[in-house]
Amino acid sequence: MYISKAGFKCQGVNNHYFVLFSSLIIGALICFFVLESIDIFSQKNTEILHLTTELLSVFVFSSVVLLEFQRLDGRYAEQTNIIIFGFSIVLMMDYMNAISFAGMPAFITPSSSQKSIFFSLAARMFELLTFAAIAASLTFHGRKMVWLSCGLIVSVILIAFGTLFAYNLPSLFIYGEGVSIVKITLENVLLIGYVVVAYLFYKKHNVDGEKRYLHFALSSVCMALFSLLVTQYQTLSDTYLVIAHLVKLCGALFIYKSVFIEGVLYPYSMVNKAELYASKKKNELKTILDNMNIGVLRLSADFKLSYYNQNALKTYFYLRTPTQGKYIHDVFPPDVIDKVLPFLRTALKGEQVKFSINLKGLDEETLFLDVNVIPENDKSEKVISLLCLIENMTEMKLAEKENEELNRSRAELKKALDQHAIVATTNSKGVITSVNEKFCNISQFSAAELIGKTHALVNSGTHPPRFFKTMWQTIRSGQVWSGEVCNRAKDGSLYWVNSTVVPFIDENNKPYKYIAIRADITDRKLAEQNVHRLAMYDELTNLPNRRHLIDKAKSLAKSKHHTQGHSYALLLIDLDNFKMINDTLGHSIGDLLLKEVSRRLESIVLSPNLIARLGGDEFVILLDDPTCIKDGDFHSVDSFAQNIRETISRVFYLDGYEVHTTPSIGLTIINACDFELSEALKQADIAMYHSKERGRNMISFYDPKLQASILERNEINQGLINAIAKKELNVVYQPIHNTSKELIGYEALLRWDSPKLGSVSPDVFIPIAEETKQINQIGQWVLEQVCEEMSKNDAYSNPNLSVAVNVSALQFQDPNFVPQVLETINRFSIQPSRLKLELTEGVILMGTEMLIKRMKDLKNLGINLSLDDFGTGYSSLSYLTRFPIDTLKIDKSFIDKMLISSEDESVVKAILTLATSLGKNVIAEGVESEEQFQYLKRLGCQFFQGYLLGKPQSFNHRE
Repeated sequence: MYISKAGFKCQGVNNHYFVLFSSLIIGALICFFVLESIDIFSQKNTEILHLTTELLSVFVFSSVVLLEFQRLDGRYAEQTNIIIFGFSIVLMMDYMNAISFAGMPAFITPSSSQKSIFFSLAARMFELLTFAAIAASLTFHGRKMVWLSCGLIVSVILIAFGTLFAYNLPSLFIYGEGVSIVKITLENVLLIGYVVVAYLFYKKHNVDGEKRYLHFALSSVCMALFSLLVTQYQTLSDTYLVIAHLVKLCGALFIYKSVFIEGVLYPYSMVNKAELYASKKKNELKTILDNMNIGVLRLSADFKLSYYNQNALKTYFYLRTPTQGKYIHDVFPPDVIDKVLPFLRTALKGEQVKFSINLKGLDEETLFLDVNVIPENDKSEKVISLLCLIENMTEMKLAEKENEELNRSRAELKKALDQHAIVATTNSKGVITSVNEKFCNISQFSAAELIGKTHALVNSGTHPPRFFKTMWQTIRSGQVWSGEVCNRAKDGSLYWVNSTVVPFIDENNKPYKYIAIRADITDRKLAEQNVHRLAMYDELTNLPNRRHLIDKAKSLAKSKHHTQGHSYALLLIDLDNFKMINDTLGHSIGDLLLKEVSRRLESIVLSPNLIARLGGDEFVILLDDPTCIKDGDFHSVDSFAQNIRETISRVFYLDGYEVHTTPSIGLTIINACDFELSEALKQADIAMYHSKERGRNMISFYDPKLQASILERNEINQGLINAIAKKELNVVYQPIHNTSKELIGYEALLRWDSPKLGSVSPDVFIPIAEETKQINQIGQWVLEQVCEEMSKNDAYSNPNLSVAVNVSALQFQDPNFVPQVLETINRFSIQPSRLKLELTEGVILMGTEMLIKRMKDLKNLGINLSLDDFGTGYSSLSYLTRFPIDTLKIDKSFIDKMLISSEDESVVKAILTLATSLGKNVIAEGVESEEQFQYLKRLGCQFFQGYLLGKPQSFNHRE
């Protein structure tokens, strides 16, 4: 369903004014049922109040008539004559009602309730008719003065009749009894009329969205209440009559608000809007002119410079001194004036002139300018100024000249290339768009057969897929790729080319085409391959042999890795039960097994790493890719070895036989500076035999300590997988106190008691959980445990106590983190303000904008945020001022040494000073002595956590 903005505004107004409707109705009911027998005012007070309310009504209707008579804005023009005619009668009748009230001095005839009520009924009848005409959208055509005159004439007639003949009408008020049946009947008719008109106005308001009609509706309701109340009074000082006139005054005020106040304010608001609009357009014009790529000058008819924009100021150094109001002869050099003056004089005759000139710039460079002079005329078509639009064509002219040189050089280069090289051009997807004659000759395909195809047409299948994958990765990144490629001609013969592929980059830094330049090296390559293969490759498996491995090792010994702290990994692989396979199934099956193992290893080990066959069933893998061994973290090497073990352990199907074998793998890590192949092979051999001794199909590291570390890490990782399900994890709570040592909250800490590993420190298992991505599940479990205990236990139901939960940077990066937190606190009905989330400074690596948004989402939920271990990681004043952090936690390492180390003391003082200036709370961690507590308290620290105040305890054993 479509709902306009006006509809929303109307709905808001309806809700706002519903209170007024209700108040009026409730007030009437109170008057009718509660004040029925109360007589508050004396006759004298009633006369004063009646005169006051009636004169205020007269003032309102006079103001409305005056405004409509003088209105210039044209709004509600169709209602103007209706209001002038109707309300001029109403104001006259209200005035006569005021001066005819019983007790007032006589006007022509004595004042009385009969006379006053007649004018009151006449006033409200014409007010009702006026409302009805407006609600029915009637139009009174003609001049305002005519309708004002008509209103005054009708008023005079009614005044004459009411003054002279009101006593001849049926009695409207009987002293001692109250209003008569005639008056009650008339008032009920008016009541019904006002209710109907109020409904019509309200309906019109809902359609048009105009507040004017809502005010009219409210005024009609007031007058309906007035008619109801004036049927109830029995004396002229009756409470009903007093309240009725107050309600009538409210109705008049609604009309005053609708017509007079809005009518007076509207022209001023329109003037203000017009001024703002003019100012905005002026600023926009200045911005446009100052940012145009052309110079703009304005000259008066006598050639005075009256305006220039920023482009002209930057381009023409003559303008850099104050020049506005000066003649152009005093600004520009004579040679420039001589060139442009004839054109300017022509433009003064009323003609638009375009011309080009050359002049010297600030650095004596030549500027090429295109000038468009536009004459500006006044109302009499006389030229009063000249607008000069000056476009600097210097870059275009130079570019044209350079383009000519480039085209000539390109033609010469193409001719040279076509004579001596094989050339092909492709689009960004590798589709051939052009080839030269040499490409056609060597490939034996015509140009028509090659264009529209990819180089897959000449792919020989010699190179593995990773070869071309690497090539595409290189050229798509915008880098030049060079290499030797073996292709297949149309007749099936192979040919080798030394190929260089050059990418061409577009404005988005993406390649939009490639040019491949090749030289035929088939003869040389075939000779080299033959010699190299005999010397460097194993004849059976076609893998590198021991000689190749030795050459690779020598090359690494000379490489730059020696100065970079690089490490190598050497894996020695021996096939378990290979001798038995040879003996039982024959050497041919054994050879097939070695070939298939080689193929599987090649699918795993990518360049620049090397696989070699040493002989028999022994294979060596030399890992020298820095991405495989990162900063001494050898867990990736273990994962790589596990992958090899699983790959080789899969069943082989060889010549009808189902063959099973497993590898025993020895692994050694050697620093590049100490790398010696013979020593590395010895160490790997020792580790490999250790795998054999452990039962085969195993991986062993030469370094016992590293081996133990790998095994321990694997055990922790495996144990964590089922730790939650086995209920091995638990949450303990360390109390947090204020300066008076009063408990103000807790920090939830995670503990792991493994039946197999014992009590594992969070410092050990948390990093492993983060590395293996288990931290998200564990972190969510901790949050649920804390919320559940807060909801179930009385101690945590204390609204003054909060609980802080640590959040991993990896967990905070999860896009579902905030919705998960919201769902958890809702599920356990936890007050968000009692939950604190402690973030480590590692979350800063997420990126500022994402971090700020996620923090603000949590803050909007009412959750407080703390920054844990402040000062140990990525602390920055910039993110402290931008991020909505509530609390900083000083790391325990600073607290431990602040009393004995001036550096740590300075850090603590700086953090507290910084937090105070930023309006953030501070919690000191690791407070273990009274001396530390008192010192921190003197420095202004607000909250404390440590063994001095309480150790972490489970909920059931909490102090």
